[in-house]
Amino acid sequence: MASARELLFRHRGTLLILTAAPIAAASLELPFGWPDAAAGLALLALGPLIRIVSVRRIGKRARVANPGAAHLLCEGPYAHARNPLYLGNLSIAAGACAMSGLRLWSLAVVAFVLLVYQLVVLSEEETLGQLFGERYALYKQRVPRWFPRITAAEPVDSLEAPPLWPWAEVLKREAPCVLGVTALAGALIYIKMAGPGVGFAASWLDRLALHLSLPRWGFVTAIVAVAALGEGFVTFHRRRRHEKRKAWWAALQKEQQEAAS
Repeated sequence: MASARELLFRHRGTLLILTAAPIAAASLELPFGWPDAAAGLALLALGPLIRIVSVRRIGKRARVANPGAAHLLCEGPYAHARNPLYLGNLSIAAGACAMSGLRLWSLAVVAFVLLVYQLVVLSEEETLGQLFGERYALYKQRVPRWFPRITAAEPVDSLEAPPLWPWAEVLKREAPCVLGVTALAGALIYIKMAGPGVGFAASWLDRLALHLSLPRWGFVTAIVAVAALGEGFVTFHRRRRHEKRKAWWAALQKEQQEAAS
């Protein structure tokens, strides 16, 4: 039986989908402002940039995944903050909030995203602590979890840093993120400036919301909630298939060992 913490870790994507509700509702309800757009675009550009620099440093080396790893990554952006990839995602979320016009309400959305990542990080840090012991404890002392330090922290060991991942591989991996953020920025600007078809879509939403006795923002929230539940359902069944394959493989290995003996 999975613990509540493990379930939250598995379904973090489901929870993060919920942030689309206030962003989508605000993009339809609140007026457009160029200061909001400028701030939002800056944050949306910063997020993928942070991710690209971080991915080039970490590459395919998932710090939690490899139980035999000898080197604790603490170079590049990881010498300034322990979770730069998540900070990049936070910047993207904040940028979308700013462009939608949420303004101060953006803080609530960003706080929710930070809370979800906090739960994820606590689980990851527990594994890293078991893997690297005192070295990880020292790394935690030197490098903040969320608020980056200005100067780079010294490495916690004398091992040579792994090589940087090639730019071609980095850009290949991060291309979906860059394209997605670009599409998001374009869509938000298009909606806020009432491009062709936006008024028709808004009136269609109003009619559907009226039939359900909901305000427009309530109907948009319901759509996002259904999408989140769908993603959670898919994640649950994907996990079940993975556990079945893992159990089948373990049973097969056991049969082969018994047959060999």
